[in-house]
Amino acid sequence: MLRWLRIWKRRTAIEIASEMAYKGDFFLKSIGIAVIGVIGPLIALLIYSNSKGIAGWSFEQFLLLTGLFSLASGLNSLFTMAMTFRMLEKIRDGTYDIDLVRPMRPLSYALATSTDIDASAEILAGIAVISYALPKLGLHLATANVAASLLIIFLALLFFLSLNIIIVAFAFLFVNTYTLIDLFYEVAKIGKNPISVYGKTGSALLTYVFPIGLAAFYPAQALFGVLSLVEVLKLSLVAFGFLAFAIILWELGIRKYQSAGG
Repeated sequence: MLRWLRIWKRRTAIEIASEMAYKGDFFLKSIGIAVIGVIGPLIALLIYSNSKGIAGWSFEQFLLLTGLFSLASGLNSLFTMAMTFRMLEKIRDGTYDIDLVRPMRPLSYALATSTDIDASAEILAGIAVISYALPKLGLHLATANVAASLLIIFLALLFFLSLNIIIVAFAFLFVNTYTLIDLFYEVAKIGKNPISVYGKTGSALLTYVFPIGLAAFYPAQALFGVLSLVEVLKLSLVAFGFLAFAIILWELGIRKYQSAGG
């Protein structure tokens, strides 16, 4: 683990230095990402200004949901999303052999070398929205509730990691799986809304089959103090189960990898 952290720290420092070499480009991208991050709150404002909004959710609650989703999505982009694009490029070009001979498990190395600091803007935008919404809600933020919410955000990161691993696993078999990225992440946008609006069946699917509810709905529920310890444990099992499934697919897929030399 310490070795992995050293590699991650070194590669992240290189990534930061690379971005700072073109500061104007970096700040322009960051501003663009931050602007995209506030589109959600603006849409929420329009919805609640021109209608009754979503039943059972006040404007501030929905705003909190939006901020939590931006935070989870930003963490995914920061730590795992870059892995997918870099891996797909290497697999397509048949140059992944170099990583396979390194003295570290391929998946661990891929994660250690795939930080995307541009995503920090989306994370900051999410934190800003959350920081604005929470005082408006007047919640009594018990330590246990905050801890549960942070844990579920971590579980959401595991879910996003699992999606990225699955995409790469299929790339070992079919090479071009960019369509899967579009498919998975378009469906994941459902998580910007309260999954309760999709009814009992929809909520179950978005909790146990495609658990995008981990990204915003359940962290919000934890902050509201309506999640029990048993429910948090169930969500943990779902996230780790999804990750285990993704790793199994990875192990099966990597055996089928073919280099540029065949």
